[in-house]
Amino acid sequence: MLVRNVGNGMAVIQSWLPIAGQRTSADEWGAIDDFRAQTRSLWIAPGDVAFWQGALRDPAEEPFDPIRQAVADGAVTIDVLYRDREGGQRTMSRFTLVRRDGEGDDEGCDWWVSLGMHHELDRG
Repeated sequence: MLVRNVGNGMAVIQSWLPIAGQRTSADEWGAIDDFRAQTRSLWIAPGDVAFWQGALRDPAEEPFDPIRQAVADGAVTIDVLYRDREGGQRTMSRFTLVRRDGEGDDEGCDWWVSLGMHHELDRG
C-alpha cells in the first residue's frame, strides 16, 4: 500500500497490526504490545511517497484465519505505528482496505485503500 509522509522530518514505519473487518474512528486503537514489528526498516523522506507491506506467513498464528476470512469478505484494517528517526513522535495511522466489487479480472481484484485517522501516542 502506498503511504505518504506529510511531516517535516524522516518517518520510520516501526510496526503494524492487522484487524479483521473495517474499523472506524469510533473503534478503539490496538494495544502497542499486539503490534507486529517490521521485518525491515521502512523510511519515508519528508513529502515523499513510499510503500508499506506486511505478511502473515504462519497459518498457526492467531491472526491468520481471521485475516484470511476478512480478505475473503472484502475488508481489512491495518493500524501502522511510525515514529521520527530519533524514535519520538510515535503515531498510529489507521488504513482500511476494501475490495471494490465488480472490478478487476479473474486473476485478481481491485482494493480501495483509505487513511481514516491518526493517533499520537507521545502527546501529554
